[in-house]
Parts: sequence; C-alpha cells; structure tokens
Amino acid sequence: MTNTGGFEPRPQPAERRALFDIRRILRRINPDQWNDLRVPLSTINTGAPNAPTYLKWRDNGAGSVGLYGYSFSATTREDVFFEAQLPHTYKEGSRIAPHCHFTTATTPTVGQTVRFGLEYTYANVGGVYPTTATIYSEYTFVTGDAAYQSYIGGFDPDIEDANMKVSAMISCRFFRDAANAADTYTGEVVVGEVDFHYLVESFGSIFEFSKTVDTP
Repeated sequence: MTNTGGFEPRPQPAERRALFDIRRILRRINPDQWNDLRVPLSTINTGAPNAPTYLKWRDNGAGSVGLYGYSFSATTREDVFFEAQLPHTYKEGSRIAPHCHFTTATTPTVGQTVRFGLEYTYANVGGVYPTTATIYSEYTFVTGDAAYQSYIGGFDPDIEDANMKVSAMISCRFFRDAANAADTYTGEVVVGEVDFHYLVESFGSIFEFSKTVDTP
C-alpha cells in the first residue's frame, strides 16, 4: 500500500459521475443493514493491576480439557483493554451500539443485576483522541434465566458522531463495575466478546482511504 499521506488523486468529472452512479446502484440493491464489529476477549490485553481470571468455565462433565474464558469478579472491579477499527463498510456518521456477550456458571437469582462499564475514546485518521467517556450496561435477570445461558448486555447510550469515518480507531477499557451498588449479582460472569453493532451501506469504500464521492 502506497503511503499517500491521507490524500488521493482527485478523480476527473467523468470518473466522479461513474463512481456516484455505482454508489447509487449499490444502495438500491444493498440497503443499510446492521453488522458486528467484533472484539473477542481472547484477543484483548489484561495488562492491568485488576485483571480478570482466565479459567475453565465449561467441559464435558467427565474431565475434558474444557473451554476457558475471562471470568469477572463479583466483588472487585476488573479491567481489560482493546482497540477496534471501523471497517470500510460502515455508514459514515451513523451511530454504533456497543454491547457484550456473557454467561454465568451459576443460576442467577431473579432481580439481581450485573453491571459492566466501557471507557472509550476514538479518532478518525488524522484526528485527535479526545478525553474519554464511560458508558454502562446493566442486565437484570428474569424468571427462566439459567446458568450457562448466553446473555447480551447493551451499553447506554450508543456512540454517536456525525463526523465519524471509516477506519476510525476506538480505544477501550471494558470492566465489570462490581463495586457499584447497582451490581447485585453474587456470582462471577464469563465474558466472551465486546462488540459494536454498526450500519453497513456498501460492500466497502470506493477509494482506499475514504468513502467520499462528490455529487456530479
């Protein structure tokens, strides 16, 4: 890939018109859809004083090696860190919806709540990372919820910025907010992924470093 310093040759008028027509056609046959920007916790960095424990959470019941994951304490805040990049399919300027996938090794009590936090900052290519913001997810267990059930916890509010572009980098700290009074679930939770739902408007970007196409 040639380093262009963030700039690309400006297409000629006929080329701009052709690219614009292609984009309009793609939007007609491929309307906006949701997709996941996935961050498996197996890929994250736990280099912090309060790191979750990596332990076996499920096996075949007869002594198999089993499956391992990061288990977050019910009494102590524990943190993991990761980076994510918005893909070229992203609809620029649309909201993204962070959420986490988790399970429990014990049956939760109805009415108990588990609370997670996400501290983040982000910047477009060439932009400046602002000070961080922190959003939270609270999942309250209901009748029928069970041990080893697959749960999803959505963070509130979503991340919204009309100027967010493809290839924006998001730097994050994810944690279970165990010391908060709102977290009343007494068991540990195993978190599989922290993801971002995002809108897809195209198969990718027409240009290597941007999606911008001038209207002819």
